[in-house]
Amino acid sequence: MAYRDLTQEPLAVGLKNATPEARLLVKMFVDGLNELMQKSGYDKIWYQPDDSTAWLMRWYWMYHYKSEKRDFITRLNFESRHSFQINFSHFGARIPAEVEFLPEALMKDLKYKGFPAHVLIKDAKDCQKYMPLIAEHYIRIRRHLEAGGTLPLRGCSHIEIALGSYLSMNDKATWTRWEKPVFLGRREVDLCSLKEKIAIEIQGDYWHRRKEIKEKDTNKKEDLLANGWSVVWAWEGGIKEKFHLVLDALDQVRNGQRFVEIKKK
Repeated sequence: MAYRDLTQEPLAVGLKNATPEARLLVKMFVDGLNELMQKSGYDKIWYQPDDSTAWLMRWYWMYHYKSEKRDFITRLNFESRHSFQINFSHFGARIPAEVEFLPEALMKDLKYKGFPAHVLIKDAKDCQKYMPLIAEHYIRIRRHLEAGGTLPLRGCSHIEIALGSYLSMNDKATWTRWEKPVFLGRREVDLCSLKEKIAIEIQGDYWHRRKEIKEKDTNKKEDLLANGWSVVWAWEGGIKEKFHLVLDALDQVRNGQRFVEIKKK
């Protein structure tokens, strides 16, 4: 994937909503990071808008390594019009997949609330602080891969990430990802509003049609309903590029319907 300088494209996803100062901050950060990488003999960091442009309004892939069985992603995400985050382990685990490669100073500064592990870039001082730490993080990973090592696999889908972002911008509730209510044990809820006890379960068209997975899904649904939760059961084929249907389902739930299924089209 070729490097693209999106700071020169004001209508690009994410940057179009950022202030001019925030765009310059992105340019300072990425250019500085590229310089550090090149000094160590590595290519520039590349980044581009997420290709799910109908869903996401503020994300860029900043670094991505993918092989047949391993996946590692870092994301630049606009936290507001004025500042941005560097998110580690795109698929949202509380402990980053690549934790063993994080410099100690970076690990200590990671925040988790409402997002995957991240650091916040608010000004030039933050850029200068985090550029060398993140460069070191990437360099450690590259050296590990060059020596024949692998990276942990993340199994959560992009559509879960995208829907969470969409809801955060278009719904009144506070939504969290991969929550584990006590009564579910080790099982997770894809998206939930803890205050309202509403769960959204996203059913991938490929994975969730398997018999053994259907049985687990049914048990989870029944446990949620038995413990006083309301459930939106959203099939990927039914909501892809139609996230407004989830808002419609939430209206039904808030008006007293305990279970709403958005079926595959």
